[in-house]
Amino acid sequence: MATLIEGNTLKDRYKIVEVISDFQDLSIYKGKDLESHNSLVYIREIKLDSKGYGKFNQASLDLLVEISSSVSHRCLPKFIEYYRGVASGYIIEEFVNGQTFAELLKQRSSPYSFNDAYAWMIDLCDLIHYFHSQEKQIILRGLTPETLLVTPSGDLKLISLDKARYFNPLKETSDTLFVWNPGYTSPEQYGTQKSDVRADVYSFGAVFYHMFTKQNLGAMHFNFPPVSKFNPSFNAEQDAIFARCLHKDINQRYQSILAVKNDLLPFNPHKASDEDFADFLKDEKNESFKEKMTKILKKIKDSFSRIYEWLFD
Repeated sequence: MATLIEGNTLKDRYKIVEVISDFQDLSIYKGKDLESHNSLVYIREIKLDSKGYGKFNQASLDLLVEISSSVSHRCLPKFIEYYRGVASGYIIEEFVNGQTFAELLKQRSSPYSFNDAYAWMIDLCDLIHYFHSQEKQIILRGLTPETLLVTPSGDLKLISLDKARYFNPLKETSDTLFVWNPGYTSPEQYGTQKSDVRADVYSFGAVFYHMFTKQNLGAMHFNFPPVSKFNPSFNAEQDAIFARCLHKDINQRYQSILAVKNDLLPFNPHKASDEDFADFLKDEKNESFKEKMTKILKKIKDSFSRIYEWLFD
């Protein structure tokens, strides 16, 4: 149960405005930072004395704090500070207004189309790559529709790093994780072998498969029909991308998230074609733009001419 209620103040600085969610080992609050013009914050209370499954211990909490405080990306809430209480730890982050993928999907009568979610897919690829390219490589392991939030302006945010860990290539033991998110956890995370960056590739595919189909992934038992079976906006090539993300054989899956992104890029719905640009230049309304570009190109040409004369005269 949550140990703080509306009106309480944490550390004489953070005033509780609302209890957002409350679980046995984790409570999340919306608060005001009294020392920063009452700006809104997230307060994550991690309870160390929980006896339920999935509980945090001191080592896992220390790891969460270390990772949360060391990363910075446009798709992450800003870390503010960590406060250690008597039986709980408190991670304070900037408050990000918006709705999770899970909440957005519940409001829809039909799944998202490929084009609707394209920008989110590219942003999530970039974010996952950011974690995978750290000097101490970070594996997220906990991507679900509940951990991804969309702001009112459409920006993507990852709001939980609870399952993240550093990847140790020398560690031989496999991952044995409880099924806290069936369908989104890769097969190898159920104790069969050690998970690596390809586990996050699987979770990426699972999250968007759910967005594109509205199906219960846990009930599919790792056997995913083509997305196009549930969503007519998909073609065979797009089906193939998600089939490869979700492959049960880790060696048949995409080997990096950048490889996923590279296969997504040709389907950019906002990509301007050569014909689009030609039509743009033909439009009389764009005459001022053409004049400006002509002047800029002339300056560039003149600059290169002077450089050439300086080098070879």
